[in-house]
Amino acid sequence: MKVRGFVLLSIVLLIGTATLAEEQLDVSPAPAETAGPQAPYVGRVNAERVNVRAGDGTNYTILTVAQGGDLVVVVGEKFGWLRIQLPPAVRPWISADYVQELPGGRAGTVTGDNVRIRSNPSTASDVLGMIGKGRRVEIVAAKEGWYQIAGPPEASAWISGKYVDYYGTVEEHADELAKERVFVEVRAGVEAKIAEADKLYREELKKPLTDRDFSAVVAIYEEIADEADQAFVREAVTRRVEALTLVQSLIEDYRRIRADNEELSDKLREMEIRMHEAEKAAETPPRPSYLAEGWVQPMGRIINSPATHKIVVGGKTICLLRSSTVDLNGYLFKRVGVNGSKHSAPGWDEPVIDVTEIELLGAEKGKAIPAKG
Repeated sequence: MKVRGFVLLSIVLLIGTATLAEEQLDVSPAPAETAGPQAPYVGRVNAERVNVRAGDGTNYTILTVAQGGDLVVVVGEKFGWLRIQLPPAVRPWISADYVQELPGGRAGTVTGDNVRIRSNPSTASDVLGMIGKGRRVEIVAAKEGWYQIAGPPEASAWISGKYVDYYGTVEEHADELAKERVFVEVRAGVEAKIAEADKLYREELKKPLTDRDFSAVVAIYEEIADEADQAFVREAVTRRVEALTLVQSLIEDYRRIRADNEELSDKLREMEIRMHEAEKAAETPPRPSYLAEGWVQPMGRIINSPATHKIVVGGKTICLLRSSTVDLNGYLFKRVGVNGSKHSAPGWDEPVIDVTEIELLGAEKGKAIPAKG
């Protein structure tokens, strides 16, 4: 008989917190259960999409959904509800404060007495059972102070009795139950790997484009494709691998293009520096500096004048000129620049320049003037 597995529905409740002591309580007597077939026995689901809940009522959390033909191990009954062994697809939670993780991180030992097993990683979620001190549990995942574990025998779920028919004893259907558990565990392993691949993928997306590397993600998906026994799963995973391979190839192309552009930019910067240096070397020599510039005029008949000529700018005398080497008369009424030694003369506001060099400026620049003597 072909048996279909449970479809895992994860409902995460993050409501409130509680003290650690709440997870470690004494076991109270179980409510009385009505008579029925001798438990444990195997029941067969007789309808499609039947909710499996955390308690004996519709107000309890839905842990998973059973399909017609699914087998369940019934361990008790109360008011028309069947208490069943926790389906393999359901992975309950236990407080990490009461579990000592073993080397490798895949298993742990319970350190508290009667520690609650819950439907979700929250003290506000439903209790599925109690587990004793020293019990070993298989750790599936960890989240914020909680461990998700493979369902131990101490944990149970509930299903409405009207949707389950008696199917036989556990001994009669042990092989079918074992195959179903293996199938669900393999599927859970595939789901865990998909979650791991998705996590790595999102972490890579946070990196700069050129730093992204999806090779680890592709490797996980390739493992899933090899392990999956459903064709549609293999096809979906293969398409994802092809898409990620293309993305990685485009990233590599971008890296190469960017590296080429950076090399080109370096060459352009080097060329710009060389052009700037060449242009600077080709610039017109800097304008000469003079002690004074302006129009040469004679001093006139001034008694005890310290100079023979003067430079006038805008009708104002800016300095007095004299020279023993330059014939200043040759520059009368011309615009010139002069150099020499500058000093002051008693009774005069303007400085006196003993001219040693003189140069015509403006339109007459460069014209030769006969030297004195």
